[in-house]
Amino acid sequence: MSSVYCGIEEIFHVLTSLIPVDPSLALKPANNQCERKKLAGIEEEGVVEEKGVEADEERTVQEEAVIKNEDTAEHKGEEMEKGVAAGEKWRPEQEVVVTGSCVGKTVDVWVVNGQSLTGDGPLNDPEPYVKVSIGSQIRTTSVIHSSSNPSWWEEFRFFNASGNMLKIEIWEADSGLRGDDDHLGTCTEQLISGGAQYHAIQCRASDSGYVKVIYKCF
Repeated sequence: MSSVYCGIEEIFHVLTSLIPVDPSLALKPANNQCERKKLAGIEEEGVVEEKGVEADEERTVQEEAVIKNEDTAEHKGEEMEKGVAAGEKWRPEQEVVVTGSCVGKTVDVWVVNGQSLTGDGPLNDPEPYVKVSIGSQIRTTSVIHSSSNPSWWEEFRFFNASGNMLKIEIWEADSGLRGDDDHLGTCTEQLISGGAQYHAIQCRASDSGYVKVIYKCF
């Protein structure tokens, strides 16, 4: 009912502004209810508008975050494509390891041990030894007698390396009437320069077993 009264009051004020009316006939607001409702309506509209502005600002921040994430993902995608095109596995920048040639550097090689090597026959344990070479430089380990699982731990240093390939040859020493030494297997590994860690190689023999070698160049 009060809202109807307020509406009539607004119409009356419009008419009195156009047509002179006896002031005694003017409508009296009951306890200023109409004015209070108008003020309450204005305040409510202001609160709604402020909430709308805050919501718009929050959406803008979220949209900027999404755009930033998309730009970051696109950058990583481009880096991965570059790595694949170059035949390399992509890594984050902080994990990239720089590698290069070992030519002209010192290569430190350790012949570590062997596992499950075989000899001339099923009843004979082998007498293995290993040759390692870079270019024309060749080094040879001692012979371990009657052992399928020899342990050498022998170190060889190649100064001013003339090549970038490490050749590993596994041999079994023959003596007496058995003839020449038996060749058990050969591996060729490209050398990697970079970092302080040793690189491990497992050179497999033709029949069974393998020899472990580690190296680094600096």
